[in-house]
Amino acid sequence: MERTGNVFNIEKFHIHDGEGIRTAVFLKGCHLRCPWCSNPESQNTQREIVVFDNLCTACLRCEGLCHTKAIYHIENKVRTNASLCDFCGRCVAMCPASARQIYGQDMSVEEVMHEVMKDAIYYARSGGGVTITGGEPLLQAEFVHDLVRACKSEYLPVAVETCGIVSWDKMWMGLADVDEILLDIKTTDPKKTAVIMPDGGDYIGILRNNIFRLREKGKNVIFRCPIIPGFNDTKAHVMSVIIWAKEFGIERIDLLPFHQFGKHKHRALGLDYVMEKDVQLKNEDMEELKMLVERADIACVIGG
Repeated sequence: MERTGNVFNIEKFHIHDGEGIRTAVFLKGCHLRCPWCSNPESQNTQREIVVFDNLCTACLRCEGLCHTKAIYHIENKVRTNASLCDFCGRCVAMCPASARQIYGQDMSVEEVMHEVMKDAIYYARSGGGVTITGGEPLLQAEFVHDLVRACKSEYLPVAVETCGIVSWDKMWMGLADVDEILLDIKTTDPKKTAVIMPDGGDYIGILRNNIFRLREKGKNVIFRCPIIPGFNDTKAHVMSVIIWAKEFGIERIDLLPFHQFGKHKHRALGLDYVMEKDVQLKNEDMEELKMLVERADIACVIGG
């Protein structure tokens, strides 16, 4: 039987997360809990159904057609009993406001490639390809391995975005054949790792070891740094990333300004969003930090 992966989105015409026009394949499941996460629907490894209150008009069509009686309403607020939902998708398809969404579906490599190859002409013209991201895609390392091999058989360049906090066996299984590794560097300070890895573990040690071994094998690694207010939005943090880049021979650092794109998703999933009062950063807010990187003779891209 062909191996399947838990995919929660396939996004076409990506112009970030790698060169050229790309298709981004988002895999579900992440062991980190970054408070600023823009894809909180990626964290849970199980399928989830949500309703966006900011879009829902409480027309109650979904309640009327739900054959398992999972959907109900309280004072014009539509709710779903997840234990009754069988993820048939009819409520999603019939919602006139596009307020309902199912996150996660099992897909084979063949099914993913069917979507990917629809845009093959754009990859060829733009120098683009496929980016596998998440969540943390290397939690599904075997599926990533098979998907990468399928992409390479079609001569498609492949990038994988990862936090780097997985065992070396999983890391290498998923990344051995990729062209580009987009490695998130959220912090270099062991005292701050509890914010994003509440279950503990040697975050810094695992990350540094994996970077060392990837570079030892000649892999192209790009550091990607989300710049988060109150967490790492300092020159000191960027300087520490520069030091790591010099140590490991990294030639490019991307600076990713904090945004609020995940706010409504957190609410729909019933998750606290502690970053709601933090102001979004703009690309121009990154210029001073970018200058630090470029002065160290390292290429820098704002936004990735």
